[in-house]
Amino acid sequence: NACHLSCANCTRLVGHHEKPFFMTLDQVEAAIKSLSGFPGRIGMMGGEPAVHPKFLEICDLYQDMIPDKRKRELWTSGYKWEQYKDKIFETRIFIFCNN
Repeated sequence: NACHLSCANCTRLVGHHEKPFFMTLDQVEAAIKSLSGFPGRIGMMGGEPAVHPKFLEICDLYQDMIPDKRKRELWTSGYKWEQYKDKIFETRIFIFCNN
């Protein structure tokens, strides 16, 4: 639920928490496993996923656990785009900017 923004219209009230919560890599892995066999796309969102201190490792989990590149999504405001764009494109996530 972490985000670098505090948008008044955030439907998830992300960025308005006193203390943000970051899922552990084990929790992310369990969440992806729980969607095994799901026919739709699996989205990474938050807040802002790139705020997560383990964002690159989460991208690796997506690559390993979701073999069909067309099923991976990322909802982002473009935070740290220059730093992470190569990893994002390597992961081949569908990208949705939400700002």
